[in-house]
Amino acid sequence: MPELGWLLGYPFALLLMVTTTALLYLGFKRSGWL
Repeated sequence: MPELGWLLGYPFALLLMVTTTALLYLGFKRSGWL
């Protein structure tokens, strides 16, 4: 769990999740799966 030992752990993990979700959404949208 990065938020325990690192000051920016929680915002970094949240940003990573949002970025991954956005990239997957755009990729699926471009492929015509959505």
